[in-house]
Amino acid sequence: TGKRPSTYRVGERHNSDPPITYKHPVESVSALECDEVLRDAGLCLPTESQWEYACGGGASTFWFFGNDAKDLPIYGNCRDLCYVRSNSLVHTYVDGNDGYTFTAPVGSYTPNPFGLCDMVGNVGEWCRDYWVSYEDCRPAPGDGLRQGVVTPHSERIFRGGSFQENPFNH
Repeated sequence: TGKRPSTYRVGERHNSDPPITYKHPVESVSALECDEVLRDAGLCLPTESQWEYACGGGASTFWFFGNDAKDLPIYGNCRDLCYVRSNSLVHTYVDGNDGYTFTAPVGSYTPNPFGLCDMVGNVGEWCRDYWVSYEDCRPAPGDGLRQGVVTPHSERIFRGGSFQENPFNH
């Protein structure tokens, strides 16, 4: 697009991390901006169902790599010991070190069985759905888009967590 709507600028450093590069994710973009860019390319955001399927990589476990949170730092940038050392107010974290206190360059971690990287942690990823409680909606056939009452105050769904979120909440 010729723009980089990121709060963090290329060349900035955060804690002991290497400087931000063009390989770092853009973390300050709205779902509507994503919709516009993708529409111009003939694409669209995934539905929550599509995102969950892609993230799971065909696995039947809690995470695509298994059920044990200790392995999270191998597969994504999460709230771990590295993050906690730079944020003394944080008390719940994964016992491991993914190497970053901040966002990591895209593709820094082991991909899931579908070959997709960064599906866990780093930055949240927008979905096409608006939040509607599971009890009040019926997924659309095919793509699973949540169908229900959307109001002007409805919020878009995002998945994947972030480098600063508690992975035990997911």
